[in-house]
Amino acid sequence: MPGANTAIRPHLSHRSKNYPLTMEAADDSPTYSICITHYNQGATLERSLESILTQLEPSMEVVIVDAGSDDGSLETLRELTAQSERLRVLVEPGANRGEGRQHALKAARGTHIISNYDLDQEYGELLGSILEVYTELSASEGQIALRTAGNLFIAPRALLLEIGGYKPLMRGEDHELTDRLEDAGVLRYLPVANTTTVDSDSRAIRTRIRRAFRSAKALYRIGFTPAQLGHFLYANHPLALAIVGTPIYAAGVVAGAIDGRVYTAREKSWREITEMSARPTYEEIVVPVPSTLKAYATDENRYALPQRD
Repeated sequence: MPGANTAIRPHLSHRSKNYPLTMEAADDSPTYSICITHYNQGATLERSLESILTQLEPSMEVVIVDAGSDDGSLETLRELTAQSERLRVLVEPGANRGEGRQHALKAARGTHIISNYDLDQEYGELLGSILEVYTELSASEGQIALRTAGNLFIAPRALLLEIGGYKPLMRGEDHELTDRLEDAGVLRYLPVANTTTVDSDSRAIRTRIRRAFRSAKALYRIGFTPAQLGHFLYANHPLALAIVGTPIYAAGVVAGAIDGRVYTAREKSWREITEMSARPTYEEIVVPVPSTLKAYATDENRYALPQRD
């Protein structure tokens, strides 16, 4: 979807397989748990995971929930876990993305969760600067959840558990959770992007069709109407592609209707579909970008955001 994957720089540094996995933790309880879901992403796994692991600090752990991969990537993950207690892999066969994120949330030992990492993305070295923003906001405002335009998500584990965590959705699970956090008044949004898509077979026609179907199904289930989905399809894609996508979107809506809605708390704008990570609805939750992150600021807020009534 447009805006979901913003490149950070032409090339990110790639350091072979020298993962910094052998670290000494300050104690047995990490401060941050990086929660990741995974399924059959062997083609992108090592490059993506490396960009995450190179930013780890002793106060962090990584929890990966695998949905039962059968492409050899699970074996790779298990080899990596043997090198450090700071990396854990849990296998939940058949888990969809929302279920996987919820399993990781419950298994996490950290008091704060860093989530929405996907192993078909490469992550720029911004985590430390983003955590500084999160720490300052938490000190001044108490328990808050921070989202970035690059789909990174940081929040206290207790807050996420209290609000119910992730719903069992294959796609749109991050969008739905963001809606609830925003409605609860605890969401803050930092408009910086820190991801770029790792080259893979994601452009294959079959993969595109499957993703379009799942997106339409999930977006319908979390509150978007068929008319809004159609508006998005034709406003954001070439006409020929939109025409081809219409029956796929329609099938997704029907499937979503059969499964039932999971979120209808407030009326949505079709423009919110533009980014699956849920661009915020109200401008007062947008956090000023500090000087250390100015180079990565995005225009995801290019649409005028209304003041909350």
